[in-house]
Amino acid sequence: MTLAEVERVSRASVLGVIPNYKKSLEETQIIVAKKPKSMISESFRSVRTNLQFISNEKGSKLMVITSTISGEGKTFIAVNLGASLALLGKKVLILDFDMRKPRIHQSFNVENIKGMSDVLINRYP
Repeated sequence: MTLAEVERVSRASVLGVIPNYKKSLEETQIIVAKKPKSMISESFRSVRTNLQFISNEKGSKLMVITSTISGEGKTFIAVNLGASLALLGKKVLILDFDMRKPRIHQSFNVENIKGMSDVLINRYP
């Protein structure tokens, strides 16, 4: 869907556009830290800046990144937008609620020892 189509069918404000990243991604997908001068990193900074204008209220903010289709870039957007905010000194918590194929841990090179299903049923390995 194009930006014009989104604006035509939605009342939501468009905060920015992240270009399609066609290069092969390594294990970690955090482009904003690896290539801070790239066009895609600038796109994330633009979205980050626009997010700051949504609300001036103090306190925590909540954002959800979702889609129904695998491979649309949810993990890529979440880790790069989160990293972009963290680079400003913001505290960021990313929760991976993908119960079938959790992958956020791979972007940060950490083990997936305790999954969200373990937390939800109070079972800890």
